[in-house]
Amino acid sequence: MEPIEQNINTLYQKRDIPDAAPKEILKNKRENRIKIISRTVTVAIIILFIVSVILFYASHHTSLRYNDWWIVGNNISNVEARYGKYDIDTGRIAAYYLYNFDTNDYYYYMYYDSDGIITRVETGIQIGG
Repeated sequence: MEPIEQNINTLYQKRDIPDAAPKEILKNKRENRIKIISRTVTVAIIILFIVSVILFYASHHTSLRYNDWWIVGNNISNVEARYGKYDIDTGRIAAYYLYNFDTNDYYYYMYYDSDGIITRVETGIQIGG
């Protein structure tokens, strides 16, 4: 035998790769696949939670009690059916009481047109002071 062939044979005999049974290889692949899937699901749940919090904040930007996206463009009677009787009604402006701060009452104002469709919302102190 020539020295090159002898070196190749020796390398094959002394390789560092253990001879694993096929069942162990499949088991390791299955475990790795489960780890990858569980990590992916965990990351997806975290992303879904973060997106939900961002969307909730964006849709309740004026007040956490009232969904601005649902209210704007809806009819005032639908809003009253969903959130209850409003505290102030001045014809084209309806308002729900929010809180009292520094002797001022703050309200959630809804401005609606002649058809009763709400065009904008905002928070502020009571009308007239």
